[in-house]
Amino acid sequence: MTEEKQSFFERYSTTIIVVGLVAVCLAIYGQTYRFDFINIDDRQYIYENPVVASGLNSNSIWWAFTAVYSGNWHPVTWLTHLLDVQLYGMNAGGHHATNVIIHTLASVLAYSAFNRLTGTVWQSAAVAALFAVHPAHVESVAWIAERRDVLTGLFMMLTLITYTKFVASESGSRRKWMGLTSLCLALGLMSKGMLVTMPFVLLLCDYWPLKRLNSLSDLPKLLLEKAPLFILIAASAVMTYYAQSAGGAVADLATMTLFERLQNVVFGYTGYLAMFFWPFDLGVFYPISQSRPIWLFLISVILLLVLTIASDWFGRSRRYLTVGWLWFVGMMVPVSGIVQIGGQSMADRYTYVPYFGLFIIVVWGIADIARSYKLSQKALAAICIIVIAVLGIRAFDQASKWQNSETLYRHTLAFTKNNNPMLANLCLHYVKKADPQTAERQCTELLAQMPETADGYNILGTLAAQNGKFADARTFFEKAIAIRPDWGILHLNLAMATAKAGDPMKAMTSIQLAAASTDGSVMPQALSRGYFTIAGEFERKADRTRSIETLAMAVEIDPTFVEAANLLERMRASSK
Repeated sequence: MTEEKQSFFERYSTTIIVVGLVAVCLAIYGQTYRFDFINIDDRQYIYENPVVASGLNSNSIWWAFTAVYSGNWHPVTWLTHLLDVQLYGMNAGGHHATNVIIHTLASVLAYSAFNRLTGTVWQSAAVAALFAVHPAHVESVAWIAERRDVLTGLFMMLTLITYTKFVASESGSRRKWMGLTSLCLALGLMSKGMLVTMPFVLLLCDYWPLKRLNSLSDLPKLLLEKAPLFILIAASAVMTYYAQSAGGAVADLATMTLFERLQNVVFGYTGYLAMFFWPFDLGVFYPISQSRPIWLFLISVILLLVLTIASDWFGRSRRYLTVGWLWFVGMMVPVSGIVQIGGQSMADRYTYVPYFGLFIIVVWGIADIARSYKLSQKALAAICIIVIAVLGIRAFDQASKWQNSETLYRHTLAFTKNNNPMLANLCLHYVKKADPQTAERQCTELLAQMPETADGYNILGTLAAQNGKFADARTFFEKAIAIRPDWGILHLNLAMATAKAGDPMKAMTSIQLAAASTDGSVMPQALSRGYFTIAGEFERKADRTRSIETLAMAVEIDPTFVEAANLLERMRASSK
């Protein structure tokens, strides 16, 4: 009977594993089909992005490859969002489903990649299962705007698979497989710049499990064969830094000192280690803390040094320890805070592919322990099933927090302090979703908890404008601009409020500043509608000449703005 069971599992192992991976992914993330968009990034990326809202067309495809928008250049990611709009419109459930499908494919390909690399079926399955269910990965799957993460996982696994084919191929077909490896990596880099460390990951795979790197004399040849990959990552690194800088996402030394960056790097690494083993209190934004004691920093440094030394020492006889640790540490470098991107101290989504290194350590480490203590296969399987089940339940609960902006932000605010972005965006959620009285009450309460910020004043200005209080809106937008004068959208909002308050001439000054902004916050379509609003106010004041001139600007900026074009044609005809 036992032999029959073993024979069955051996014979159908791949089918069982693939079906299991698909099942757990759907069990955890199937609920997201009922979820809404989140007003951080989903707003800029999808439902308030006129180009994406237009779906797949020649103009939007060109934009996907040429735009440096919201501090990013990732044309493959944009193409998938465009395809989603073409298929589902603005039905958030369809966009969520695409993320779930890609994550599921990445999980299945993870099994295939590690099975090809190591030749072990069940250990590879365990790595893939941990990747599929770890709660820290919920953010990457349940957040539509993080499509770039799940695409990164997909193309990383394809890169590993094609690389194993390259290693195993005869000399005649090696060029073909390196070309396919380069293509997969290029697609990954055009999804998100996270894979800039991928050639070094492949070198780690050469060390273990491929065992092609056994001495320093092997290194030159292995580096040379990866020359196309290094060229790709150099180009991607330059493009990514340019995009982030153009978007204003890179903090300079005036914002964060080198020591503050170093602290954030160290606490980030220890935080991700803690999150790996204790994935609780996971939120969408963790503010940088300025009050952590120096002794905690020193303990964190010592811990990281000890783990690094231990991975080298014990890794001499168990290479997977060295490879796993360097995989984790190395892949975290682009998002570690050395070059600080954004105002967060860490983010769950950053763990999406680096955690493979820790999965390797845990899975092969448990296998070693099981051999040492002669644990039965049944006991080992039971341990794995229990761990995966516990993580899966935790991931299901974490995914439920992503139902909408309110549930997510309230959850995050419950365990974070001084989280001004969450307070501001929760207020913005009420501005967009609640009636004006409820929104005003909620925003007054929320913004009272945070210091004066451009975000806060911008939201109050938006709320005042929605309630027809345009003079108050002007005051709020002016206060926001005094704090952050280079934020283009503030000037556009001020222009709209100023025009509605009855001063279109002064509004023209503000909208010209918005038009001149280079931070990516002002889309041409939004700018065009701003000119359209001002033209209407000129017409209300019987200044037909300026109204026509302003309408012409609106049409010039956005020739697809049919309402403005038709009105301009009628006004010109009636003026003759």
